[in-house]
Amino acid sequence: AEKASFKDRLRIWEPIEKALYLSWSASQHAKTMDDFYEDQKLRSVSIHGRLEPYFDPIKNKPADFVVKEGDLPIAFVYSTHVDLHSMIGKVVDLTVSPRPNNNFAFPAYYVLEVEQSLTREGAESKAGDLY
Repeated sequence: AEKASFKDRLRIWEPIEKALYLSWSASQHAKTMDDFYEDQKLRSVSIHGRLEPYFDPIKNKPADFVVKEGDLPIAFVYSTHVDLHSMIGKVVDLTVSPRPNNNFAFPAYYVLEVEQSLTREGAESKAGDLY
């Protein structure tokens, strides 16, 4: 299967983000989409791990990428703000806002900011430390 470009993936997620914005703006007065994302940043959390693609052709998947700690998934992520494709395989620090996970096993987030992590902590499996 050919990997979708960043612009192709935007087409998938933009309507979802627009619907979230419209729902939010219904309770706001004259607020723009930029205001929505500023509000999202104020409510954001940080997650850390290795970014991997999530290409499984599953209906209703919650995101295009998965964040892993060692070999274990910890979150699904997507973004229309930043091109996460360039960070695949890297340990990253993400500023994220919660999104519906469509009943998948892990939480889903919208990525507002991404940085390559200066540490590898959290990227390697620590299962050996348990024994």
